[in-house]
Amino acid sequence: MNKWWYFRFRINWPQNQEPRWWIDIFIFDTIVRPILRENHKEIVLWRIHRRANRDQNGHQLSFLCYSKDETARFVNERIISNEGFSILKKAGLLERYFWEEEGRENKKINVEDTSDKMWPIEIQKSWPLFIMGVSQMLLELIEQMKRQSEQDMPTPNFSAPMHLIEGFYSELNNKLAGIWQTKGSHAFFHHLNALFGYAPLVVHLRRSSAVLTTF
Repeated sequence: MNKWWYFRFRINWPQNQEPRWWIDIFIFDTIVRPILRENHKEIVLWRIHRRANRDQNGHQLSFLCYSKDETARFVNERIISNEGFSILKKAGLLERYFWEEEGRENKKINVEDTSDKMWPIEIQKSWPLFIMGVSQMLLELIEQMKRQSEQDMPTPNFSAPMHLIEGFYSELNNKLAGIWQTKGSHAFFHHLNALFGYAPLVVHLRRSSAVLTTF
């Protein structure tokens, strides 16, 4: 039976500092990517979730996958044995990692069980497909940007000094932000609007006291 599993990376976020968003990209690229490559047939649905707010969860990247129990155990093993994971821990950048459903009964057996309960049920059931596609695109976008910058700034290996790794992935994160700010209106919103027949869209902005929450 497939179930939803959460693998959460809580990132060290010192007071009076901005979130270190580059760590999200590093985790996505070096830890999540090989897991997906190795287990793409066993993981039915997946996505990532990025967020940072001054609350009990702080700055956290979550990797969610809809799979059988044995696949989830394998994913957890691959995460904790990953060299990039070890680097983050040794550098004090990873405050906590936990497999959320470990050690308790997982009742999230339906595709819609991690969707917003305020949505109509037809959205709840179909939205996981949408957000998986978005997450897959983001992963491919990171790969394409790495290839484009390979001559000027080769991807650092795990033995590189931390400041080189940070610089490389900070630059990738900045480029992603730039793409979203300058191309997002047409590449994403315009084409989504076209899919729904250009119907008017009501937009609600939600801000926290710390940073704009990213979904």
